[in-house]
Amino acid sequence: MLDFLERDPNVAAEEGLAWVPPIDPPVVADASDPEGVRIAAGFGVDANADPFDADHHSEIVPLTDEFGERIREALLADSSTSRYADTLVIGTRGGRVVVRGVVDDIDDTDNVAAVISNVTGVSEVVDELEVEGVTD
Repeated sequence: MLDFLERDPNVAAEEGLAWVPPIDPPVVADASDPEGVRIAAGFGVDANADPFDADHHSEIVPLTDEFGERIREALLADSSTSRYADTLVIGTRGGRVVVRGVVDDIDDTDNVAAVISNVTGVSEVVDELEVEGVTD
């Protein structure tokens, strides 16, 4: 019955339950796609919908790239950071992650750091992001 409630707002209202509409998945630009975009990840609200651990990959990657790849996949899976997943420079050493690049807004720096910090194995995030148009 719960599945039906999730699809029909009227039934949820009659049952006195909150209805949350389906959400669009995070997307990224893709010149090879006829519509110019591709789905970055699943339909989760944010990167916390899936664990980004050693078992979570969209494809097999070499062990040396595994940690950085999990971080990129987490960024792709969160709609607030998916547009930055392929443009940021991400360095890892142990559990320490250094992230560099340019983002649009100060909130984006917080979002990127939060998503990265939720990846399994990350112990510290060093945020060296710059906000576009803001100079020191």
